[in-house]
Order: sequence, then C-alpha cells, then structure tokens
Amino acid sequence: MVALALTSAAAVVYARHGEIMSGDFAWVVIAGYGVLIAVFGLRGLAPYVSPVFEYARGTPFFELNRLYYAPLCLLIAAALAADFPYAAL
Repeated sequence: MVALALTSAAAVVYARHGEIMSGDFAWVVIAGYGVLIAVFGLRGLAPYVSPVFEYARGTPFFELNRLYYAPLCLLIAAALAADFPYAAL
C-alpha cells in the first residue's frame, strides 16, 4: 500500500511537468498536489503535536521517527509546497 501511494505521488509530480497541465485535467494535478502537501505535512507533524505514536515510546521506531522519518516528511511537504504555485500555471 505504501509503495502504491508513493508511486501515485510520483505520478502526480511527473504529470505536473507533462502536457496534462495544458489540458482539461490540470485540476487533477493541482488537487493531487494539495492532497500530497496535506498528507506529508500531517504525517511530519504527527509525532510532535499528537499522541498518535505514543504506543511506540521506548522502541527504536519512536526515536527514528522523531529523528528522521517525520523531518523527511516535512521536507517533502515543504518541497511540494514550494513547487505548488507553479502547478497552477
């Protein structure tokens, strides 16, 4: 499921650079960008602002999540947000 979701995310970003942006389906790419920004942003913020990962406290995942996984998700969300205004062109 994760591989499918990441492949779909890559397809949205790839489509943004294709001819679909000049067609009738440009709104699909723009909506996809909005969804990707929200998903990666919320996933990146979750370990810091909600108790959703408290079940894992004391495990290696908990520390790796706070040190690497969540910041990576925030970085991806920021990169998508920086690219988003150009998606509407």
